[in-house]
Amino acid sequence: MSTTTSPRRRLLVLAAAATLALAFPIATSATSPATTAAAAAPAAPAVNAAGPAAVAPLPEIPATWPSTHLEVGLTDSPGGAAALHSSGAYKFRYQYLAGGVNTGAGWSTWNAGAKFADYYVDESVAQGITPVFIYYQLLQSNPAGGAENTADLNNLKNTSTMHSYWADVRLLLQHLGAYSQTIVVDIEPDLWGYIQQASSGDDGATVPAAVASSGDADVAGLPNNADGFARAYIKLRDKYAPNVLLGYELSMWGTLTDPITQNTPLANIDALAARSAAFQQSLGAAFDLVFTDPADRDAAFDQIINGDGGVSWWDDTDYARFDRYVSGFVNGVGLRMVLWQIPLGNTKMRAMNNTWGHYQDNHVQRWFDDATATHLAATVNSGVIAMLFGGGADGTTSATDARQDGVTNPSPINGNSLVSYNADDDGGYFRHQVNAYYAAGAMSLPGSTFATSATVGSATIFQTQSQSITSTALSAETTTVLIDVQLFGPTGSLVTHWAHDNVALTAGNAQSFTDHWSAGSSPSAGTYTVKIAIEPAGGGSQLDFNSSAARFTVRIGGTYVAASPTRILDTRTGLGLTNRFVSHTPRSFHVAGTASVPSNAIAVTGNLTVTGQTSAGYVTLGPTVPATPDFSTINFPRGDDRANGVTVALAGDGTLAAVFVGSTGSSTIQLVFDVSGYFLPDFGNASYFALPPYRVLDTRNGTGATGKLTANSPRSFTVAAAGVPSAAVAVTGNLTVTGQSKAGFVALGPVLLSPAAFSTLNFPARDDRANNVTVQLGANRTVGAIYVAPAGATTHLIFDVTGYYLDGPGGAAYFPISPVRTVDTRSGLGLAKALTSGAIKPFSMAAFVPTGTVAVSGNVTVAGQSTGGFVAIAPSLTWPTSTSTINFPVRDDRANGIVVPVDGSLGLSAVFGGASSKATTHLIFDLTGYFAPVP
Repeated sequence: MSTTTSPRRRLLVLAAAATLALAFPIATSATSPATTAAAAAPAAPAVNAAGPAAVAPLPEIPATWPSTHLEVGLTDSPGGAAALHSSGAYKFRYQYLAGGVNTGAGWSTWNAGAKFADYYVDESVAQGITPVFIYYQLLQSNPAGGAENTADLNNLKNTSTMHSYWADVRLLLQHLGAYSQTIVVDIEPDLWGYIQQASSGDDGATVPAAVASSGDADVAGLPNNADGFARAYIKLRDKYAPNVLLGYELSMWGTLTDPITQNTPLANIDALAARSAAFQQSLGAAFDLVFTDPADRDAAFDQIINGDGGVSWWDDTDYARFDRYVSGFVNGVGLRMVLWQIPLGNTKMRAMNNTWGHYQDNHVQRWFDDATATHLAATVNSGVIAMLFGGGADGTTSATDARQDGVTNPSPINGNSLVSYNADDDGGYFRHQVNAYYAAGAMSLPGSTFATSATVGSATIFQTQSQSITSTALSAETTTVLIDVQLFGPTGSLVTHWAHDNVALTAGNAQSFTDHWSAGSSPSAGTYTVKIAIEPAGGGSQLDFNSSAARFTVRIGGTYVAASPTRILDTRTGLGLTNRFVSHTPRSFHVAGTASVPSNAIAVTGNLTVTGQTSAGYVTLGPTVPATPDFSTINFPRGDDRANGVTVALAGDGTLAAVFVGSTGSSTIQLVFDVSGYFLPDFGNASYFALPPYRVLDTRNGTGATGKLTANSPRSFTVAAAGVPSAAVAVTGNLTVTGQSKAGFVALGPVLLSPAAFSTLNFPARDDRANNVTVQLGANRTVGAIYVAPAGATTHLIFDVTGYYLDGPGGAAYFPISPVRTVDTRSGLGLAKALTSGAIKPFSMAAFVPTGTVAVSGNVTVAGQSTGGFVAIAPSLTWPTSTSTINFPVRDDRANGIVVPVDGSLGLSAVFGGASSKATTHLIFDLTGYFAPVP
């Protein structure tokens, strides 16, 4: 049983991880050999669909919860879903995700490609079982050390640890978000109790946590405290996995009083529950459920192994304390409760002789060996909607033959006279009682006196548009109430609310209200949640709360204004920023409000160039960047000037941030950035039209222009052949140089003069290189080009068009996002294996962009290539392909920006053209935005 400081959650997850990583799935027997049952069988609860006795109003059950009855679940190892299903009508199975986020032993390493969670979900869904994950990563992360509470709280405020932590949470949600089924995740058992103990006045905002300071772009802007930590989970869930129900973990000992082990008088329980509820409410995050574990070890285990003197045994008063605490908390936070990690021991079966794996407890028989069902009804009426059983340590009792000791019937102790039903370590008692419970008819869950719902006028709206919200309330009783319709934004903060007071509800008759909200010109992009609270007329304690009545998405898009390339950053001259970038030191520079870029721009196109780097490394560019980012923009060795074209979101203050990650902490670099256009948050400028990649220039064969470019002599070519209309103002595409006789750079623009004041692509001699461009067109759909190099130098140029911008509506607007990694063949993200030369590999953007998307922007990186070659990316490809995206030699990590159409299923394909049929390369793709039709 929990103590007032640490509940001793000792798990064997790390020991199991090595096995899981080697051979998934691992079949675990959920059934045991049949044996002769005892003559006097325990009683089954006398319940049926009529449900328990009348109960006070309770919060509403989440709309996507999979049952209207009290369901039973069990801890279940990977590979065990089919056996579990065959042994009983279980609705849930649960599994820890643990090992630490930066240890190399976390859940994402247990199977190739971070597929552990996918496999667990797949087999659960196949058996009609809802999977539940216990996300328990913080304590086991580095650096940790010391007591559990100290380790948890120190990790929570460690910026490096938390940067890895948010990446791990995002990875999990990206995997779970690929499913349509409901999946449940319980967040960090024990941590919330430690936070409450460390807080001032039960206020989570007083406990530090690295949220925005972690540098993770998805949680930028959230406060660096436990409130921000909680809200970050909601924000990430809403973005990546709206099918996931998130559970908050109630630690009753978080008040520094354990009501069970300290035998708190019943009269004092309400005050403790109110404190726990006040702490949870201080977090300001819209969780879906609450979890709590009544006791994570069998009572006899704690008595014998931990020497607690028997205080872990519960009596009638302890159960009354527990039910009252749950009821007070559930109604205080407006969320229903799931009990989990409930011990499986019993005092009935002879198998339970208080040896390793066979320890006694009384929870199972309290709730499922009561002919009147009074005990179970009392707990359900407190707000419990599911009970998940399983021990929290090795040696606790199991409902399988975990000890592999077969059927055991030692001499009775403490009156446990029943002969084993089967070889399960508990003598088969749990399965026998649960099957009897379901055979008698699972208990209906008591509902709320009220039922509320909401509908919205549109699932998606854009800046400046209005949303209609129609809320409906139904009461089982005639009453007069206040109905408060609340709108919460993507960060979990209240945006606005509409209070409808003195509403007369007649029993059984619904009342509806329609409210309107205008997004305005600069709303926060993301998921908005409608919540409905019912209070007594005039206000007061909540009578009912629907934490997720409706959701809708606000998207902020922009249309394009092309511009002649203009340099706004050059650290060599002090333009934009002075001094060199030092490794792992993020810096920001102004973009909006400089040169020709208006102050309300939301994104820009441009060209990033690195020069003078003292070590190999990479640079990341984005609206915000951490000291060690998990996405990149440009990769390079030492002393090699390189450029990359970008289409990238600006931060809210109109800045871009960059960070150099070098091979040593003292490494430095110079950065140059040229702007070629910008997006404004309206739909009155140029919209985008995607095209299949089409080669309009190849001086090697005379396409578009004949003969190599000569140094310092401007040339021009037309893009008309790609289907670009005469009124187009700019095009997107890919520029490649090959056969260059001298090092130098190429500049593209509507009109080029010599010398050029900006650059598009930098390169040494004899090294094929490519760069993504968005370039304004000159007269008659022309693009100017100049090769800047020593006199007499020559080079071939290749240009593939991927789309164009045309003034006015009809095309697509651009929706910038914080960069997110969508493909990484090194880890199996998006694509399971490295690309093999000539093999076309499809991958999907469906988990990251909305239906209707016509094109995406991003950054392509190749790494670990076994030969030189090129990669082409397009909505569909044939081999051999006629276009390319990025060119590279062997053993040279390279990156290139991309703007490319997607197919109707939001898919792309990639192919590697290597120097041999067995050549391979890894591929990485970071998404920076998408193009969708202008509304």
